[in-house]
Amino acid sequence: MNADVNGRIAHNSNWHSVCFCHLTPNGLHTLEPAMKANVGNLDRVARIVIGLGLLSLTVMGPQTWFGLLGLIPLATATMGYCPLYTVLGFSTCPMKSQT
Repeated sequence: MNADVNGRIAHNSNWHSVCFCHLTPNGLHTLEPAMKANVGNLDRVARIVIGLGLLSLTVMGPQTWFGLLGLIPLATATMGYCPLYTVLGFSTCPMKSQT
C-alpha cells in the first residue's frame, strides 16, 4: 500500500511497521515509523506466558473476568510494541549496530 500526502497511514513491507507520510519542504515524501518495536524476544516470551496464564483464569480456577487482562500482554507481545515503554522511554530490543 502506498502513502499519500494527506498523512494517511501507509503499510510498509514489514508486517509490524505502520508508517505516516509527510510532505517535506522540497516536496518529497518521507515515511516515519509510527510504532517502533520496543519489546525484545525474552520480554515477548514472558508476556506470552503471563498473558496465557491470566487468560486461563477465565476458564479454570476462579473463572473470573479478571483473566481477560491477559489480552494486554498477549497483544503487546504479538505487536512487539508496548505503549507504556514508549511513554517511559524504555526498550528491551537489542540495539542495532551503527555501521
